Amino acid sequence: MVHLSRVGPSPYKATNRHLTAEELDCNIGGLPVTDNKLRELFHSLDSNGNGFLDFNEMKQVYMHMENYGLEPSEREVETHIMRYHNGSGKVTFEEFSCIILAMAQR
Repeated sequence: MVHLSRVGPSPYKATNRHLTAEELDCNIGGLPVTDNKLRELFHSLDSNGNGFLDFNEMKQVYMHMENYGLEPSEREVETHIMRYHNGSGKVTFEEFSCIILAMAQR
C-alpha cells in the first residue's frame, strides 16, 4: 500500500504567513506539482528501479491519492490513466507526471 501524506497545515485554515519550500512544491491537495517532487515520488514508487511503473501499480497509486472524498471505481481510474498512457502496460515518468498533474488540476 502506498502512503502519501499531505504537506503543511489544513488547506481550509487561512494563515497569514509565507509558504514553505515544501508547500510551494505541492498543490493545495498535497499532490506534487514540480519536476523534482514528481521525480521523487516516481522513484520512490519504482521499487525495482526499471524506470517504469506497472499499470496495476499506477492504478493503486491513483486510488490511494487524495480523491477529495470520492472513491473512483476501477474503471474510472483505468479511464483516467489511459488518457495519458500508451497502453504498453508500463507507465513512464512522463505519463506518470501527466496523470498526477491532471489530478492536481481537479
